Amino acid sequence: MNFKRVVNLILLIFVAITLFTLVYKELKPEKKVANPPPPASVVSPKVEKSDSECKDIEEPKKEDLKSEYPKEKKETPKSEKTTKEEANEGKKEIEVAQTTPLKTEEAPKEEKPAEKIIVYYFMTTTRCPSCYKIENYTHSCILDKFPNELNSGKMEWKMVNVDEKENAHFIKDYQLFTKSVILSKVVDGKEVEWKNLDKVWDLLSDQNEFYKYIENETRNFLQGAK
Repeated sequence: MNFKRVVNLILLIFVAITLFTLVYKELKPEKKVANPPPPASVVSPKVEKSDSECKDIEEPKKEDLKSEYPKEKKETPKSEKTTKEEANEGKKEIEVAQTTPLKTEEAPKEEKPAEKIIVYYFMTTTRCPSCYKIENYTHSCILDKFPNELNSGKMEWKMVNVDEKENAHFIKDYQLFTKSVILSKVVDGKEVEWKNLDKVWDLLSDQNEFYKYIENETRNFLQGAK
């Protein structure tokens, strides 16, 4: 019996020791292990390249250089006909240059001041047979005797009604008191001379004399305007 007790006691002691060791391991703090230093970097030795290896573009071969240059074209000799034709063309050009006269610049012509004669017939709104007769005789004489002057613009025929407001100033300008025929000389748009043909009323009964009077007075006035 004593032997069994001893064995049991030994077992209990063994179990207690194992439990104690297990508890001690769990409660014991773990030691931090320092990270090992990184291995030193291995520096590869620099290898210097030669000048020929550093070039980006390879030097062309001699055969390639020969192919890049254009081949010289051999000029074919011109035929005798073409050379003769060129010589003939050259002679023709020389002859034309000798025969054509040189253009000379003409001196600018002096422009005369623009002059014209205006044949006015002044009337009113109220008209009589004599008024119409003076108008018709004067107008027909101017058309018959001075066609060139009318066409060139050197002479102009105008009928003016002095009863209209815009024409009232002519009464003072030409001292009008009845229907009248006025010759006006205009230079560069400005009147420089005028004449009242006041005999139209006296010659109204004779158409031929009326025509002669209008023609002579107008022609003399026109010649003075030249």
